[in-house]
Amino acid sequence: MSESKESNKKSELMTKLDELLGNVGEKYGPYMIEELYNRMEKTVQEFNSELDNLFEKSFDNTKKINNAVNEAITSGQAPDISGINNNINQNVPNFISNKNEKKDSKLESNNKTKEKKKKRGFFSRKKK
Repeated sequence: MSESKESNKKSELMTKLDELLGNVGEKYGPYMIEELYNRMEKTVQEFNSELDNLFEKSFDNTKKINNAVNEAITSGQAPDISGINNNINQNVPNFISNKNEKKDSKLESNNKTKEKKKKRGFFSRKKK
């Protein structure tokens, strides 16, 4: 089931990309299409390298946390993760941090609208 969703998304992406490239080819010619392909390849490579770095750092931090917790269990003391937590959100790619910021702003605006509504008790309501 997930394979069909993934293949549907890929086919939609390819369809949209073909439509966009068809328009570019008609207007600007083969040299611009070649430049567009080069830029797209560069963008995908940067995206992949950012994700690789993100996952590598995430797994390294997880290993450090697991080691600290295991040491704490064997020694009976609280785990020392003071240097580990500082690096968790430090190198998050822009597309992830921007999405998180948008979610936070939406949550804040929803909370403000909820705070504005004043609830009234049963006896303080207006009579019809």
